[in-house]
Amino acid sequence: MLILDVILTTCMKIRTLIVFLFLTLSALGQNQPDSLGFTNKAEAKNKMVKGKKEGKWVEYINILGHPTKDPKEEYIYELTTYKSGNPIGVNRNYSCEGNILLSEYPYRDGKVNGIVKFYCNESGRLCWEVSFIDGKETGWAKEYYEGGNLRQELSYLNGKKNGMEKTYYESGGLSSEISYINDTIVGLDKSYFKNGNIKYVDSVGESRSKGYAKNETQKEYYENGNLKNETNFSYGNIIGVKKKYYENGVLYIETPYINGERNGTIKMYYKNGKLKSETIYTDNTPGISKSYDETGNEIIGVEKEYYTNDGNLKSETSYANGAKNGIEIVYYDDIDEGEIKSETTYVNGKAVTTKNYEEGSGNEIISQ
Repeated sequence: MLILDVILTTCMKIRTLIVFLFLTLSALGQNQPDSLGFTNKAEAKNKMVKGKKEGKWVEYINILGHPTKDPKEEYIYELTTYKSGNPIGVNRNYSCEGNILLSEYPYRDGKVNGIVKFYCNESGRLCWEVSFIDGKETGWAKEYYEGGNLRQELSYLNGKKNGMEKTYYESGGLSSEISYINDTIVGLDKSYFKNGNIKYVDSVGESRSKGYAKNETQKEYYENGNLKNETNFSYGNIIGVKKKYYENGVLYIETPYINGERNGTIKMYYKNGKLKSETIYTDNTPGISKSYDETGNEIIGVEKEYYTNDGNLKSETSYANGAKNGIEIVYYDDIDEGEIKSETTYVNGKAVTTKNYEEGSGNEIISQ
């Protein structure tokens, strides 16, 4: 509840500041004739009074973002009204090629105050808008799709992300949401499929320290709503049992971790829920391993091969009477537990059938 209270308090502060900003800008527009700035660079006189910029100015910027007086380097030009060297009113940026409006920055007392707007090239449509108070992002920032629909919205307080950041599909459905306090993810990080089902959830128990949290749980889902993966972390290290599931919801693999290393018995299951294999690991090093058929009987006489770079299991091959008989399993070189890449059934040394599987889901790859 503490995290929720902090987020709600932060949102209330942002709403209060937005109201204050609106009232301040309304008064500014009524009392200062230069508050709207200007749009015709021919009006610029580039005057200096007592060593300070005064009145209407046009200034040119090169492609690297630096001021330039070389006509060959001119990329963008800025139209700014100055008073005693401080910008006032709306500063506008245009492309030198085509005179296309790119952005607008409202100034008061030499600092950005109000809604900064960014426009998209020749279309002239609004791409981004961000509210500022005294030169710092404070309030809502919004990004839009080509058609005008909202693409992203997030809230700031004193130049830092505070509150919810949300992104949307062009159709309008929610794509993701992340909660922030002072630029740090706290609480939930969620993403969604277009059908509205949850795709991914990262639950952060408290603010991260140097990019990591003391307690963090990540879950990934299939589009049908069934859980795909679940992993627990502590300060960036996997802890407890990491689990992966088939799309039908049946457990696929479970891997025990201690301080980020595989320790214990890794178990893999068939889609019917029966145990397929089990391998004992100690500090990421594989030990005794057993394999079972779909009826639960142990497969005897298995030759194992390992990847040379990390020691992960590469393949298991069943032999009888001096020849391959039974199933040969080949694994992906997975940093966690080696998922099945293919299964080939042999009879007296001859391959009879082969099945290939998709990494991550365990779904069979069907040849067209």
